[in-house]
Amino acid sequence: MTEPPKFKSTCPKCGYPQYCGCQSCLPHLPAGMKPYYWTKDGEAIICGNCGFTEGADFWLDLEVEQVRAWQRARGEVPTI
Repeated sequence: MTEPPKFKSTCPKCGYPQYCGCQSCLPHLPAGMKPYYWTKDGEAIICGNCGFTEGADFWLDLEVEQVRAWQRARGEVPTI
């Protein structure tokens, strides 16, 4: 039995998949992938690939939009 495709949020500037870089998630990061990281003041998230930087609220809103689009593309009713 195959697993259903999983959603992965991406950077709006470069399209790079966004992976958490916390100590709990880092060991599960796919080989060769760079995690996003936070600014020193903890107010913004930086794409690990291109350096696109925006506030955490922006990234959360973007992820919600991307999940909804992904669900619609699969013929599902968006759940969030």
